[in-house]
Amino acid sequence: RAPGPRRTTPGRAPVPVPIHHATATAANGKLYVIGGWSDFFATALDSVYAYDPGTDTWSAPKSPMPTPRGSPAAAEVGGQIYVAGGWNAAGNRDDFAVYDPVGDTWTPLPAMPTARNHLGAAGLDGRFYAVGGRTDLGAGLNNVTAVELYEPGVGWSALAPLPRARGGLAVVATAGRVYAL
Repeated sequence: RAPGPRRTTPGRAPVPVPIHHATATAANGKLYVIGGWSDFFATALDSVYAYDPGTDTWSAPKSPMPTPRGSPAAAEVGGQIYVAGGWNAAGNRDDFAVYDPVGDTWTPLPAMPTARNHLGAAGLDGRFYAVGGRTDLGAGLNNVTAVELYEPGVGWSALAPLPRARGGLAVVATAGRVYAL
């Protein structure tokens, strides 16, 4: 199916290239759009774009992610952007890396315990939470209950699972709690 016309919010600059199934998070007053797909699940992206709402401008592409992938999850922790999971032609990813938006550099980190795509993420109290996700892109979807915590300088640990398997979910941290929606 050919892509349709690009939709934009009146008065706001559109994303520089067509992307779907990317992840996005805010850090240091900017919105970062990371990874995704450029077509129908054939070409995973490693791209990073930053949007400045104050100037309504998108940056030139930033340093690429170490591994191209669509459907990852990202969250800001201490001014850094952590990106976990996703999917590419090699399958589900357990890749985990941190992006420094000031230095425009990536640092690979220990692999996420449960490889998956379409997961959610949140940062809270200096920690990164990877929540739910899928282990398949097919009709079965194979949603998971996994909830895993990454503490910088410590590593990964498993937390109590979700009461019900979820993929393609939203995860947010607010008021000292992490919510999966």
